Amino acid sequence: MLKQILAAAALAALCVATATAQQGQTVKLLLESSTTVAGTPLKYPTGTPKFTANLSTLEPGGSTPRHQHPVPTFIYVVEGMLAVDVDGAGTREVKAGEAFMEVVNTWHRNRNPSSIARVQYLLVFAGDDKTPYVIRAQ
Repeated sequence: MLKQILAAAALAALCVATATAQQGQTVKLLLESSTTVAGTPLKYPTGTPKFTANLSTLEPGGSTPRHQHPVPTFIYVVEGMLAVDVDGAGTREVKAGEAFMEVVNTWHRNRNPSSIARVQYLLVFAGDDKTPYVIRAQ
């Protein structure tokens, strides 16, 4: 059911984007992916769809606690540079204007490698009504 809703939403967005683009708006594809940043296939939860969007800011040198997401998570870096440290898979740095799908069910942390500029990023969690979108390490 979630796949059907996502397909319908994508089709509607495409129609709106195409119609709007014909009226002078430019549409930039940010990401089209069926895998995470680590290359693992994305899988959707099976409950009632629930999307959550957060805007996160890390000050210079700041970082998130070590955590994981049991649901697919889209990230778009709005400002600065984001470093994603994934257990067993190294670090990937993503700059403003870039997007990626974060790892699922894998421990990681996000951090700001800059000593002078903040990083701000949008997270969109494609979950369901029964699954938490983040699990923090103890």
